[in-house]
Amino acid sequence: MIDQLYQDFTTKLLPQIQAGVEISKEYFMDLFERYVNYLILTDAIKCGIGLIMFIGGIIVIYKFEKYYEKQGLGGGNGTLYFFIILMGIIGLIGFILDGLNLIKDIYIPEIRIWEILSGMI
Repeated sequence: MIDQLYQDFTTKLLPQIQAGVEISKEYFMDLFERYVNYLILTDAIKCGIGLIMFIGGIIVIYKFEKYYEKQGLGGGNGTLYFFIILMGIIGLIGFILDGLNLIKDIYIPEIRIWEILSGMI
């Protein structure tokens, strides 16, 4: 009786289980690849936004300096300068951090996914 169960398990059930595991492995690899592509895309977009904020802050300060110099005014609005400089600093920090994440996404995506999963726990 036990020999018959073992034989049925090895000849009938085990190949079906093995086929199911292979399908799920392929699905997992596909899902992993798509998630890594998603991480690369989102980090590239955030990196671009940070760079735009940084360059935009520099350009706006340069334009304000030219404007105040042209109008003959001594200085500009300190609060406005503060927020523009803050925007530039936040953009630079975002550019650097998302740039590092982008490099990890491209070259070692396993580390990046481990960081995300360990942050969820």
